[in-house]
Amino acid sequence: MTISDNSSFDGSLALYGLTAVAAKLIFIFLEADAKASAFILESALPDKTLPEGCKNRVTVFAKGTFKKIVSDNWQNFAGQLFIMATGIVVRQIAPLLEGKIKDPAVVVCDEKGEFAISLLSGHIGGANRLARKTAAIFNGKAVITTATDVQGLAAIDEIAVRKGFKIINPEAIKEINGFLLARKKIALIGHPFWSKTVCSHFDGRVIEWSSLSIDSQALNLAEVSGFVLIDEEIPPALDLPTLFLQSPKVVVGIGCRRQTPISEIEEAVTSVLGDHGIPWSKIVEIVSIDLKKDERGLLDFAAEKKLPIRFFSAAELEKVKVPSPSAKVQAVTGSASVSEAAAILAGRGELLVKKHKFSRITVAVARWENENREK
Repeated sequence: MTISDNSSFDGSLALYGLTAVAAKLIFIFLEADAKASAFILESALPDKTLPEGCKNRVTVFAKGTFKKIVSDNWQNFAGQLFIMATGIVVRQIAPLLEGKIKDPAVVVCDEKGEFAISLLSGHIGGANRLARKTAAIFNGKAVITTATDVQGLAAIDEIAVRKGFKIINPEAIKEINGFLLARKKIALIGHPFWSKTVCSHFDGRVIEWSSLSIDSQALNLAEVSGFVLIDEEIPPALDLPTLFLQSPKVVVGIGCRRQTPISEIEEAVTSVLGDHGIPWSKIVEIVSIDLKKDERGLLDFAAEKKLPIRFFSAAELEKVKVPSPSAKVQAVTGSASVSEAAAILAGRGELLVKKHKFSRITVAVARWENENREK
């Protein structure tokens, strides 16, 4: 089976097994997830036979080296899935723990595949999502104990990480989530493009407010227990618990006609960034199709903004699914999309801004996936 849920865990993943029974489950998982890697004790594979398609993703380790294997993998995989007893796992990972921002997702599953337990880093690391994914693959049940999930509520830290935001002060997460659990309201302050992204998950418990100024008289503070600020600084007058978030870095995809001047390109990109609250400092790179490798206006624009520029072939772009394909663009370039496809391909993340058309230019923006915890 395959997993297609957009909220499913999609980071790099290491699986561990110590018995032949665990190895069989691991092979089932590897068949469903082409990106996962496995580490199996050599005695669990007495005939040394691995299924086709798994050979390059399975490492067989010797007795007595399990602790070192886990330690070496700890920060190299976003998720760690153990098919074994919980006690074994706890003893192995205890010396490695650093905190909820740094620790990977850890899930433990029994050898029948009946229960996938989210053990560590349920929200930020994505262990809750990994547990659900594991349960789906094994036709088992995800065991999740985080308070917001038990109550059927969204957690502010999970939504933030899923949307690519950077959490500046993680020590505030517990208090803000506590307010949400108690059905108290918090005010989210930031550009409307970003605040709507977060507020849509909270059924009115998060009040969207203006990023232009924080007017304590207009905002009814009697209704508000805390704040979530996106790319903002809170005035000293508002002394309430506050979680600070930074919006994600982005990749800007650009398509343009021949001999489009730098002034038009800059005007178009400036317009798109301004409408969506994206500072220039958030741009990681400019991307386009390789037909534009010698496009002087585009090259000068990237140089003036001191941004790297990267080009993709039509064959590469054509493989990318986009919301706004164009038969006309395909006839000219060989790909049904330039700006959207290039942005998605380069960023490896969510398309944040669909293609905006100008007279001779198209601009699209995608999240830069490297900002996400799930690497």
